[in-house]
Amino acid sequence: MAALTRRPAVRWLVPLGVVCAIALIAAMTAVIRAAASGGSLPARSATTLVSDLATTNVAGVSGTVTERADLGLPALPTGMGGDGSADWTQLLSGSHTMRVWSAGPMMNRVALLGSLGESDIVRNGADVWTWSSTDNTATHLRLPSIAAGAGSPSPGLPRGIPSNLVPLLPKLLPATPQQAAAELLAALSPTTSVRNAGAVTVAGRSAYELVIAPRDTASLVASIRVDIDGTEHVPLRLRVFAKGYGTPAFDIGFTQVSFDRPDASIFRFSPPPGATVTQVPAPSLKRPSTTPTPDRASMPHVSVIGAGWTAILAVQGQLPSPSMRYGPIPGSKPGQSDRAGGSMLGAIIQELPTVSGSWGTGRLLSTRLLSVLITNDGRVFAGAVAPSALYAAAASHK
Repeated sequence: MAALTRRPAVRWLVPLGVVCAIALIAAMTAVIRAAASGGSLPARSATTLVSDLATTNVAGVSGTVTERADLGLPALPTGMGGDGSADWTQLLSGSHTMRVWSAGPMMNRVALLGSLGESDIVRNGADVWTWSSTDNTATHLRLPSIAAGAGSPSPGLPRGIPSNLVPLLPKLLPATPQQAAAELLAALSPTTSVRNAGAVTVAGRSAYELVIAPRDTASLVASIRVDIDGTEHVPLRLRVFAKGYGTPAFDIGFTQVSFDRPDASIFRFSPPPGATVTQVPAPSLKRPSTTPTPDRASMPHVSVIGAGWTAILAVQGQLPSPSMRYGPIPGSKPGQSDRAGGSMLGAIIQELPTVSGSWGTGRLLSTRLLSVLITNDGRVFAGAVAPSALYAAAASHK
């Protein structure tokens, strides 16, 4: 949480990024109708835009966010996915609308608005609530004090830095956001191009469009475009384009936005009458007195093959077979299993085509942005690359 406090831009990515995280993932067609041609803005380099993100400091942000995912996933079974769902697990497909409020790192609220219901995630200091109007259920988590912002260590040098290195720190650490941005872009330059594409209009506001693109043409990703408010330097929209497609595979951004600090009452959540409330045990920050030694032979081995935008994540070990049946999540209510995240994943896997080669036999998930190979002998290979690259990796890493 300290990172959110030290880096204001990170916490203002939360209204956009929380949706991506709940899925990735939430990872896109131009759903922001207000986005047309941009107004006039002072010229700014890509380096300056990156440093702007590190120094923005607004009192709050709220508004309406639209998200659209068009990843090219296999057709989902009946009852799963689709536009207008208030189920967080459905964000990988279709179009969805949210209301967001943020008043700093400890006060955030996101409401997913469905055609027949609403689901909320509310953070108010140490209290975290989730609520679904569909079945009037809520969960409550009370965070430990350090995670809630109390008792956080004061800023300073990390422990363990050798004293003889302290005089060198000014040379090793960037002195200004502009220097940090320049060093970041220099580090990215071998594999990534970063440029300011000019002005656009998002949610009625003039914004700069920062374009991040891989230099390696073998990547499935064509570009990532981040539209940054020209005055407040807050990200207003993020779009991910797949190679060979003119419309985004993932698009999330504001259609209406305000930078006034939301009223504190928005973050004080009370379950509606009759709601079923589940108390979630708080995570422990203390290390157990005895840490059991895991059986390394039974632990999956994770490695990265290659580097940059075409890197492939390889997981090898005791993994479930792609042919196993995925039932409902334990504790789920009858009739709800087809909407559970685990069953959704399992249902997708069951629909994947069977593929084979010198590496063996398995299932392939091929989307616009990502390819995943799940072999029958319990290996998984994934990357923003064509399936042929995964087959080659599987053949050489048995």
